[in-house]
Amino acid sequence: MMNNQVKKIISILTIFVSTSMSCFGQNSDSEINLIQEIFGLEKTEMLSELLGDVNDEFWSTYKEYEEKRMALGKERLALIRSYSEAYDSLTDEKIDQLLKDIQTQSKNTENLINQYTKKIKKVSGSKVAAQFYQLETYLLAAVRVKIMEITPIIGELDPQY
Repeated sequence: MMNNQVKKIISILTIFVSTSMSCFGQNSDSEINLIQEIFGLEKTEMLSELLGDVNDEFWSTYKEYEEKRMALGKERLALIRSYSEAYDSLTDEKIDQLLKDIQTQSKNTENLINQYTKKIKKVSGSKVAAQFYQLETYLLAAVRVKIMEITPIIGELDPQY
């Protein structure tokens, strides 16, 4: 059951990221919010099944986490957009800035997961915190793989490449 839900979440994100890369300027904030909301609902359902009956403090902490995760997700989409818009005219300076921004965004996302794993441990115990961590890092890795699969490597689309 869990595997089907993960596949569903990854499919939603793949469609969104693919669309975003080809026509990001046409995606409104409301569309981005809708996709993030669907993704969040799927994750919440998955966590509910995985964790069973957890205390209200967990869900309060998780909601706080999701709000921060969604903000970081918007930053990631902005970086994808910046990359796709500049792809045909990337300079060394633009590449350096994108690389720096991507590394910072990645570090911030991992720090957020680690920070909330600790918070969840305090309110719901080690097992729940570990399950949260496992699911979040798994989904993050899967999302990163999908993004990399559909993102051209610098120079890949150049006819001389």
